[in-house]
Amino acid sequence: MLFGKKKEEEFNLDVIDKPTDLPSFPEIEEPKVAQPTVPQPQPVVKKPTKVEEKPIEVTGLETARPHMYIKIEKYKEVLDNIEELKKLIKELEENNASLTKINSEERSKVDELKNAIKRAKDLVDFFSSTFVEIKE
Repeated sequence: MLFGKKKEEEFNLDVIDKPTDLPSFPEIEEPKVAQPTVPQPQPVVKKPTKVEEKPIEVTGLETARPHMYIKIEKYKEVLDNIEELKKLIKELEENNASLTKINSEERSKVDELKNAIKRAKDLVDFFSSTFVEIKE
């Protein structure tokens, strides 16, 4: 018989001797941990909002030009004034550079004068300590 029942003797567990002197395991108390209470989330209902569409604003002097209406004579006058301001600013920068140069030259001259005075003072002190007064 191919799939027949096997003999009960083969699986009889009563025949095996069971040891009686097994050590007992110590009893472990399970730690008492308080279960955290997690509040249940409330459902959030979002109301649809109306989105206003705004045109994109381009900033920068190169791309955005203000819409102004000016008489051509006034416009030419404004352009001339802007050019004049540019010339004045350039002149001021040159004046500032020359004043800075003069200031640095003056400071170097003042430093040279201080050094000369210090050397003269040191020489006078040296001579006064070297030459003692003659007693008569």
